[in-house]
Amino acid sequence: MLSASPVATAEELEAEAEKVRAMRKRLQAPKCNDCEGAPDLTGDFHMESWAEDEREVRALKYMILSTLQELSGAVHRALEKEVTDAPVNETFYRTLFTLGEDFAEEDLLQIAYGLDDLRAQVAVYGSEADVDSRN
Repeated sequence: MLSASPVATAEELEAEAEKVRAMRKRLQAPKCNDCEGAPDLTGDFHMESWAEDEREVRALKYMILSTLQELSGAVHRALEKEVTDAPVNETFYRTLFTLGEDFAEEDLLQIAYGLDDLRAQVAVYGSEADVDSRN
């Protein structure tokens, strides 16, 4: 599992990045490989690509990313304690995926509005992990 710690070594980060690359290759649907518009789940994402986005889109993506970063600590602590919540994880991953895609401002606004729900779910999720660790 990728460490949320700022002291993770380059080797640890590279090992976790390789796990993500392997997962993306495994998840690529064979029928979609040649489809026009199929997502490239095997490529690397670079923040520089956001420079091409409109200012409003870029601002929304940064806001969404900042919120996910804020919530990631509670999710990471819960996972370390083996407390999982599939809907929270799915929403977290789906939201993170959108940041590398070409979504319109209106779509990103809808995602941003949904972050309040995700924040509430993570609060419950994180408190369950804290309760489990005290038992």
